[in-house]
Amino acid sequence: MAHKHKHSHNLSQEVIVWNIFWVVIIAYFLLQLFLSLDKSNLLGAKIFSTEGLSQFWQVLVFSFQKKISPIFIGLDIALFGIFAWSLISVWPIKPKFPITRNPHAHGHAGSGNGAATSGVPATNPAILKHWTDVVRRANTGTPENLRWAIMESDALVDLVLKQRELIGETMADRLAHFRRDDYKTIDRLWEAHKLRNEIAHTPGFRITAKASERALFAYRDFLKEIKAF
Repeated sequence: MAHKHKHSHNLSQEVIVWNIFWVVIIAYFLLQLFLSLDKSNLLGAKIFSTEGLSQFWQVLVFSFQKKISPIFIGLDIALFGIFAWSLISVWPIKPKFPITRNPHAHGHAGSGNGAATSGVPATNPAILKHWTDVVRRANTGTPENLRWAIMESDALVDLVLKQRELIGETMADRLAHFRRDDYKTIDRLWEAHKLRNEIAHTPGFRITAKASERALFAYRDFLKEIKAF
């Protein structure tokens, strides 16, 4: 309910700003029209004559073309410039995270203490679907979605660990069951988990596209190695 109220409040603010914009534009146009009519001596009874109406129409068109059209042309150019700048800036660093498991990757789910296969099928379609949703959002490349994707990927890995009945109060405790000698991706997963903690506990923490890419690849490769999908 609180979320819905906040969304409605933000929408109302946008409507108010939009209405103010149009009021200012219309007021500016009417002012310029008034000044042009005054300059052309069309104010008063003369405007209602046939000649006066013709001149009024010419002044109206002139005022719109010379005073209002440049504003919209300028806004169009500015918006196009912002779009082009955003596209040029974001596109080269936009990450792409493959979804499916590499058929040449060899996992070690059955090695070590056997924790990775405890009572759970080797692959889980629900986990792949969840990961696919994370990838789809991460591939937008926005900082907000990249932060969300890392948080969600970390939670997804922890969910898999819990499903496999690993003992521990925290994800770090559950990860301790995986030995570095048995799992090639565990060190990278620890780094990704540390990054997740920075995002979660450090106000204003800024993440780079490269760091988020490394973290998401780490989560993906670990899920592959334990054959979660």
